[in-house]
Amino acid sequence: MSTNSYPIGPIWQAVLKSIWKQLFNPNSSLYLPNIIKNGDPSLGLPSYDPATFTGKSKPFIISGVDPSVISQACTDTTSPIPPVGSEPTLALGDVLLHNLSNMSSGNMTFATDAPNVTIDVTVGTEETPFILEEVNATDPNFFFNVKCCDPESTGSQKCNKSWSTSAHGQFQANVSAFNITLESKLNTPNGAPPTITILNIVLKVLPKDIDLNFNVASLPKWAQTLAKIAVQQGVNTNAIADVIQSFLNQPSVEGHIEKLINAQLAKIWGQSSSLV
Repeated sequence: MSTNSYPIGPIWQAVLKSIWKQLFNPNSSLYLPNIIKNGDPSLGLPSYDPATFTGKSKPFIISGVDPSVISQACTDTTSPIPPVGSEPTLALGDVLLHNLSNMSSGNMTFATDAPNVTIDVTVGTEETPFILEEVNATDPNFFFNVKCCDPESTGSQKCNKSWSTSAHGQFQANVSAFNITLESKLNTPNGAPPTITILNIVLKVLPKDIDLNFNVASLPKWAQTLAKIAVQQGVNTNAIADVIQSFLNQPSVEGHIEKLINAQLAKIWGQSSSLV
């Protein structure tokens, strides 16, 4: 039995490759897209298509916005000095995720200096994109924000008062492709079934693969302008990637991936004494 400090040997490489192959074999009971779509009650795995992700993404700065747009957001008719504003930000909120099950396998590579394995997966196609949209008809899932200041005097950094101006609405994004890189460690304890531990899940998505539509018809003009600028600058790409990354990195999602693969490792361990 190897220890956790050595690279994965050829036997366990073959085992892991075999499990991964079965996860993407449509004729297999382990077919991962079906498990993502329908769950697996025998292992306590839920469906993730569709899935809801709650919580706001971190705010992303929309840079280089014309001062007139910020002035529109910070309008204050009671101040003798025109208010000034910060760079606007965009954050995304609760989203409903569709078509995670439209997944295809990529490369599996093994580290040469550690018992680690890296697996690549692609989600989405032009025909069946991965979709992020509103959870219901009323709740917003994007938020613009501008911090405003009523300066004590022209050019002053001190404010008589400060406030935030915000606007929110709903968006839908179609992602024709994004890549998931999953790095995990193979644990081979003495006298017990091997297991994997997820070390890291990294997502990559290109701006060209995102079709984003902000519903801004009812919003003030400054917010409509920010929506256009956010798309042009690719701020939306960072925000959407942040949401998907946060969803994948939830402890429950990582735990369910581990549970699925570890159940098969335990089964193989029980069936083949030649591996110990």
